[in-house]
Amino acid sequence: MTVLSIQHSPYLLTFAIQKMRQPRTDAFQKPVPLEQHLDYVKSIFHPMDLCTLAKNAKNKMYGRTAAFLAKAK
Repeated sequence: MTVLSIQHSPYLLTFAIQKMRQPRTDAFQKPVPLEQHLDYVKSIFHPMDLCTLAKNAKNKMYGRTAAFLAKAK
């Protein structure tokens, strides 16, 4: 797997995130409101959503492709 440069990765990762935004993925678009779903953190140890992935990509939080993929899984 090719490592993305930190300079180009936000644009490429944003493109990948847009491809992940498919019909029927509404539950993964935004963070789960924990005040409405109190048991969520008992089942989901590392929550992630597409909005947070996009924000992290924009802020260059993923220096490597593998880091992005680990969060996206």
